Order: sequence, then C-alpha cells, then structure tokens
Amino acid sequence: MRGKASAQEGIKGKPVKERSSPNRPARPRRRRPIDLASLVYLGLIAIAIFFLYPPVISMLTTESQVPELKRKIVGMQNENERLKEEIDFLNTDEGVEIYARKDLGMVEADEESYVVVEEKAEEGEMESAQRGVDEETVWQKIMRFFLSPFQSSD
Repeated sequence: MRGKASAQEGIKGKPVKERSSPNRPARPRRRRPIDLASLVYLGLIAIAIFFLYPPVISMLTTESQVPELKRKIVGMQNENERLKEEIDFLNTDEGVEIYARKDLGMVEADEESYVVVEEKAEEGEMESAQRGVDEETVWQKIMRFFLSPFQSSD
C-alpha cells in the first residue's frame, strides 16, 4: 500500500502524533538550554564593553577639544609675539622715556608738571587728587611688578 497512507501514518510514512485532547492541558514546550560557549562569549563581550567604554569616550571628547585648543595656542603665540615686541621697545631709550612719562608721570629736569583739577571739585575730591599725585597708582604698581624682572639693578 504504497500510494495510500493509513490513518496512523503521515504523508511521508512517518507516524502522526496524536493531538492532545481538549480535556488535557497542553504541555509547555521545552526551551533549548543555553550552552556554555554562548555564555562565555556573552561574558567576554560584556567585559570588553565595560573596560573599553570609558577610554573610547575619553578619546572622543579629547578629539573634540583639539580645534579649540589649537585656536587658543595660535592666540597665545600671537600674544607672545606682541609682548616680545613691547619688551624690545621698552628696552630702548625711547621706550623707557615714553613709559616714564606716560605711566609713571615723570618729567625731565627742566620741565614742569601740572595737575588739572576741576573747579567744582569738593574738598574730599581735592584731597584724593593731591594724594594721587604723591602716591603710586594701581597701574603704576602693576607695571612696576611686571617690568621689574627686565630692569637691571644698579
């Protein structure tokens, strides 16, 4: 009986499984157990991510700062060049004279110095103006502080 399948045989001659009856609950399907190799691979991937994530993030943030830092370097190099030129100028006789006149208020021996005071100045303002002539200003102190390493002591 090759052409006909019996009630117990399926299409290819394999026995047909009986279906569970409606009175009996179906058994849950068994899940295939995860093998040890899969667990090891997953563990290695988790460890790699755990140890590689911080350095990669650090590298990415560092690379994003490079253009800004290069821009700052160029600005600082320009500022250094300007300051070197100013130092070279202040080391000349003309530079010393201009600095002494402008920032320190010095005059030559045959010159006279005048302080302009407003007419409506009150007594407290007159005292502070007079004190300003006698005392060193904040800017003069700052300039003396920064230029003192360049001045030779006699």
